[in-house]
Amino acid sequence: MISAGILLGLFVGLYAVFTSLEWNILQLDENFRVEKTNSSILKYFNYEKKEIIGKPIQFLFTESSRNIISNAISQIKQKEKYKLDLEVEAQKKNGQAFQAFLNISPKDILTLNSRCILDINTVPLSE
Repeated sequence: MISAGILLGLFVGLYAVFTSLEWNILQLDENFRVEKTNSSILKYFNYEKKEIIGKPIQFLFTESSRNIISNAISQIKQKEKYKLDLEVEAQKKNGQAFQAFLNISPKDILTLNSRCILDINTVPLSE
């Protein structure tokens, strides 16, 4: 049997990896609001952590992509889909839009208790 101390140490180690990754990662709560993020997201979008935490995930995307994301979230909530891959337009704090590939999964692989958006691959949109 694994002790609570070992499990806690494993969780702390995984969280340290999560927060230091160069991947763009957001962890969402059960209402698809940003619960945790790593420094890569903050740097790329040019937000402070306090500006993102608690916001709905749609906050980081253009108006046209918000409906796409809302529909995807609805499908996951209704258990019509287990996970979805989306091509959408994200938007930095300064308004600059870029193409993003979102993977919306119902469980976070690190904590197994929150939904997660993983790996926002960014490609700037041509002017």
